Amino acid sequence: MSDIIPKAAPTRRQAARLAAVQALYQWQEGQDEPAAIVEQFLNVRTGETGEGGMRRDADKPLFRDVVVGTAAHKEELERTVTEALAKDWTWARVDRLVRAILLAGT
Repeated sequence: MSDIIPKAAPTRRQAARLAAVQALYQWQEGQDEPAAIVEQFLNVRTGETGEGGMRRDADKPLFRDVVVGTAAHKEELERTVTEALAKDWTWARVDRLVRAILLAGT
């Protein structure tokens, strides 16, 4: 008998948040503006498998809101997170993936 509990599939909102983190990471890498990245995800990458795709059933309005809202409030969000960092840490020192996660969740 196995004690392993099957892991539930991510919800539509979780799938949207994951895609938003991927989009914000791409934006930080200097690849296109947020609006162009959102359109790329919605029109091209929806349904792709693997790390670069977005599930077809992802909450697309939430995805758009997180990416566009983060871009619109980037400086304010960065200040908020920077204030919470350990002494002698700067925003630039934080890994880009971690930055994308923090921005998406703030």
